[in-house]
Amino acid sequence: MNSKTIAHGIKGLTQSILHIGLVSEEIQEYRMSVCNKCKYLDNSGRFKRCTACGCFVSPKTNLEKEKCPKGFW
Repeated sequence: MNSKTIAHGIKGLTQSILHIGLVSEEIQEYRMSVCNKCKYLDNSGRFKRCTACGCFVSPKTNLEKEKCPKGFW
């Protein structure tokens, strides 16, 4: 991971924790349902991660400006 990717991840996690720029509960649930069926989901650790982009799935699916790196949502 490069410093730009890490900075983007920190920004996203901070926004999610502070409830800034979040999608509706319905959109977040839809996104999570797509991720939960995805072949790029790594569910082996404590937190689910996307192997396509390296992001933590729960905060990423909750942010309005985020997109699936594979275009699934």
